[in-house]
Amino acid sequence: MIDAEGLTKLLAIQAPDPGIVSVYLTVPLDPTQRRGMPTRLDDLLAQVENSSGDGMSWARARRSELPVIRQAVSAHAHEWLGHSVAIFGCTGLGLLETIPLRGYVRERAVIGSRPYVRPLLAELQRSPSYVAAVVDRRHAWLFRVSAEATDSLGHVQGQTVGSRRFAGWHGFQAYRNQQRTRKLAHQHYAVTVTALTEATREDDCGPIAVGGHEAATGEFLAVLPPALRERVAGTFVIDPHTMSPARVRQLADEVVAEWEDRRERRLALKLSEQLPHSMAAISLDACVTAANQHAVQLLVVPDDEVRPGFSCEHCGALAVATGSCEVCGGTTHAVPDVIEELAVKVTNDGGSVEPVRATGVLEDVAARRRFPPPGPSK
Repeated sequence: MIDAEGLTKLLAIQAPDPGIVSVYLTVPLDPTQRRGMPTRLDDLLAQVENSSGDGMSWARARRSELPVIRQAVSAHAHEWLGHSVAIFGCTGLGLLETIPLRGYVRERAVIGSRPYVRPLLAELQRSPSYVAAVVDRRHAWLFRVSAEATDSLGHVQGQTVGSRRFAGWHGFQAYRNQQRTRKLAHQHYAVTVTALTEATREDDCGPIAVGGHEAATGEFLAVLPPALRERVAGTFVIDPHTMSPARVRQLADEVVAEWEDRRERRLALKLSEQLPHSMAAISLDACVTAANQHAVQLLVVPDDEVRPGFSCEHCGALAVATGSCEVCGGTTHAVPDVIEELAVKVTNDGGSVEPVRATGVLEDVAARRRFPPPGPSK
């Protein structure tokens, strides 16, 4: 699975010529379909080669990189069942990297001087590590869910009262038991909050998903302090006494995915509301200009859109239209996806990149600037 450190290593890989092949495939669960994966890979690469303007690079790759990638797919497809996988290959650099993904991505193949990483950026944003808490009135189980594993963070157990079958005189004992149960449950939730606070102390722990029966999750959320409540992505229903870590992860993943969708929409809406503001850049042209000025703090890019563009051979500045570099006057060369180049440039400058699905709110590339553009504000 990809993490920030792995992505940084990929960004550091550079070939002198377009010779790094990046392939994104989804491995089917059906064994019959899986046997046809080498053929699917060949078809995908043939389609890209026919539509590409760089036939010479693809011809070289077909002789050198593609047999190695095909062999990796045949040997390891059974390890990636039901998942997408990113494969990067370049025999000249001794590069063959396979990265299973938690989600699904559109199948594609790209050739360039470095790995094509925009789907990996989306994977990092949409599959964050998080903490899952499963609670009832006596027990709580905490898990840390990451790309690699689901790890137990401990079990909290509260006190209980005696049997309620014996109501006592006129039911007074049953009433006392009910009051005692509520008090003990409240104390148990308080201890669980302390454990959850400790589990989420790290800055990169991500959101929180809370599971259990609806009554218990509602009671628990009611006692959470504001700082923790703001981090709750949502709740899921699960029987704490028949659950498994795998089932917790499955249900909590769905909660976190819906939370991420809402977060993306809020982000897109916030940027769209800044349209006349000098600190916002809306449109690919405006974002390319801001990135060439090293001014992008946050870049929002559509998931699957690909737009050809140009890059300066001397200073690396980007451009949407052909011509001499507007920064240094140098010669530019074509790049297959200028949005990808833009995302990498912003990442290398220390900015954040947020790939978003089509939201209906913001349909173009957008950015929040670190500082206003030079000259009078428009």
